[in-house]
Amino acid sequence: FVHSISLHNEGKKQLIAINSVPALVKLVQSKTPSIQINALKVVCGISENKTGRELLQDAVPIFTSLLAKISQTSSDTIKQQLKESLQGAIAIVTWKP
Repeated sequence: FVHSISLHNEGKKQLIAINSVPALVKLVQSKTPSIQINALKVVCGISENKTGRELLQDAVPIFTSLLAKISQTSSDTIKQQLKESLQGAIAIVTWKP
């Protein structure tokens, strides 16, 4: 549900306004890959907003560390999806116009 909100500009602004970034970063660090993937979809959505990208800069080392850990483990389908989601989030959060 939250992912669908983050697809629209007004939704991105609202998620940023309610300070959702810390909660999203915590969800990305969950032990449950499906929760991590869904949180990363929202991260990608709000990262399309300049303010969202700025707020998520401090999370890049966390995402990078998780990506390194995932890359060392088995490559089952859900882990592959998580790896791709992390790579996408890192790319969008660090994107410079």
